[in-house]
Amino acid sequence: MLLAGLADSLDRSTTALASPALLQESELGDVLGALDGVAARTHALLVAVAREGLARGLHQEAGFSDVDWVRLVCPGLASRTAIEIAMVARAAQQRVHALWGTPSRTRPCRCTAPPRSCGHSRGSGPRSGERVCRGD
Repeated sequence: MLLAGLADSLDRSTTALASPALLQESELGDVLGALDGVAARTHALLVAVAREGLARGLHQEAGFSDVDWVRLVCPGLASRTAIEIAMVARAAQQRVHALWGTPSRTRPCRCTAPPRSCGHSRGSGPRSGERVCRGD
């Protein structure tokens, strides 16, 4: 249902913009800007859906690398775009940072007060990542 609605909406938009000669000069820039926004959101959605597909192992089930799988399911993408989408989707699966407010594994907070009640501050200590108590 979602896919059919998306396709219908795109078809109507494409039909409405099929004759740019009918647009007034002031509308051309607005339409280009709007289309640029649509392209950016489309790429973000491509990354999100590709990330989910990679997380589910669909590329492995099909016997493809992540980049080749994106190329397979999105044949209209330029090779460079498919590579970028696969790379960002793969990177989005990695946990590279601790959640904000969690103590550092290598340098835990030395404060014994409950978190935030003493004004804990992450990364403001003499060493990067160290939590410093600003309380008493």
